[in-house]
Amino acid sequence: MRQIGFHVSIAGGVHKAFEDMRELEINAFQIFLKSSNRWEDKPYAQKDLERFKYEQRSHAHVRIFAHSAYLINPAADDKINRTKSLNALTDELKRAQLLDVDWIVLHPGSHKGTGIDSGLERAVELIDAAFEKSESKAGILLETTSGQGDSLGCRFEDLGDIIQSSQFGEKLGVCLDTCHVFAAGYDFTTPAGMKSMISDFDRSIGIDRLKLVHLNDSKFEAGSNKDRHEHIGKGKIGIDGIERFLREPAFNQIPLILETPKEGEDRYSSDRQNLKKVKKILQS
Repeated sequence: MRQIGFHVSIAGGVHKAFEDMRELEINAFQIFLKSSNRWEDKPYAQKDLERFKYEQRSHAHVRIFAHSAYLINPAADDKINRTKSLNALTDELKRAQLLDVDWIVLHPGSHKGTGIDSGLERAVELIDAAFEKSESKAGILLETTSGQGDSLGCRFEDLGDIIQSSQFGEKLGVCLDTCHVFAAGYDFTTPAGMKSMISDFDRSIGIDRLKLVHLNDSKFEAGSNKDRHEHIGKGKIGIDGIERFLREPAFNQIPLILETPKEGEDRYSSDRQNLKKVKKILQS
């Protein structure tokens, strides 16, 4: 069965993620390893860690991914931000190993106006330093970005350059976000556009590096460079574009995490609606 899920909450302890898993009846999920908007956080309480491990053993079929804190900028050019980013990423790699989570999704960062090449060079340096300091078995999935502002990663070549330049290339993969690549100009809603995107990805990165998909519609049109997620079928990608993506053989074994807006009567209602649409496509 295709592994599909959502980013779920760890409020109250990391083990709480399994409550959302059961409520939504999903077989994959993504979590933050600590507060998403703080540089540092307290260590896991032993009882929470043990409960997480118990739940994990009880649901061995469920794939778990992590997403790094938003503050981390691997391409930062100032010493203070680089030090904080390095320490935070090192800590998250250690936390991932504690939880037996294989992959952390990481945004490649922003070059802050210093240029793409120098930003990529700094990103490689920081990622390698975090791997070395943490001695973690966990790997990093570089997330495709929309090209908003000075962000790196809107071109597949950016991610390929980081992977090829890293001393830890075997521990690096890619998370493809459908909203982000569409906004970056990869319009996969047509047969020609899909073929071109896959060819570019394989040439720049290697399709075997794709380990996770963030499945989202986009509020804005292809090439807008605007990172605004929309409910499945309600954006500019549209239900036909989402269906084309889901039916593409190159992607049909890759786990799906939906990061669609949280709206509706309760915190699960919009997730259930989006999940229903995706399952309907996959089952038809």
